Amino acid sequence: MTALERAEKLTELTSIQEQAIARADALARIDELLDDEDLEVRVECLKALSSYPEAHDLWRRVLDVADEEPGPVRVAALSALGCLIREGDLAGARDVDYEPDLDLGEPPVDLFQDARLALVERLADPASPDESRIALAGLSYLADEAAVVAGIEACEASEAIEDRAWALRCMGLGGDGQRWGKAIRAAIEEDHAELMLEALRAAGQTELLDLAPVLGRILKSESQPEARRIAAANALAGLGGKAGAAHLLEVANSSEQDTVHEVAREALASLTSPPDLEKEASEDDSDA
Repeated sequence: MTALERAEKLTELTSIQEQAIARADALARIDELLDDEDLEVRVECLKALSSYPEAHDLWRRVLDVADEEPGPVRVAALSALGCLIREGDLAGARDVDYEPDLDLGEPPVDLFQDARLALVERLADPASPDESRIALAGLSYLADEAAVVAGIEACEASEAIEDRAWALRCMGLGGDGQRWGKAIRAAIEEDHAELMLEALRAAGQTELLDLAPVLGRILKSESQPEARRIAAANALAGLGGKAGAAHLLEVANSSEQDTVHEVAREALASLTSPPDLEKEASEDDSDA
């Protein structure tokens, strides 16, 4: 394969991931490129498939890839399976009486369970730290499972910042603020750059409403790094309208046109319509 051919395939896969290509054509191309000779093309192909969780036949192929020899393609397959776990958990795939609505793309119970088992096996017996972390992240949507809790606790207890940051990421994916709220708050107070970013994201994902004032202060502080302020804006959106509206509205109404203010405006728009937000913000001011 020439460098040009490889570049064309990678560009095509980006378009597929963005769903800029007709669904039938995109899925046919993914099916073809899963067998490509180039490792990076296969990795990007697996990433692109995450935009199509309803393509169950292709996901069965991902399970086969996740059972291949260790390497970047297997890691990408394990990462992709996290998408299937998320979709299955949202659909209630762990419920005894689960009956998937295939028209909505909900995964069959056997596919969901096979994906879960593949990740559990890699978490218990990883070929590399990357496999362990990726498997834990994919399973984190099943926040109450013992293997997930134990894996997050092990990462959290590590002396390595990378492990602790990954623990915070997985806490956020699971959305269990009651279980992990204390750890997330502590990471924000610690004020370590990498941990702070993951903790801010997790605060929004786990809907820690009491952190709204802290997130608001970070967002509005020009002395804070841009990445941190952006994470705070997105976290405020994750908290929901009433908790985050007033802080986002204050920044969004500014005449500034930088990235932080643009993100704040987008976060504000994701909550509800502007009139409703202004009403909520006024109610918050009255309550204060």
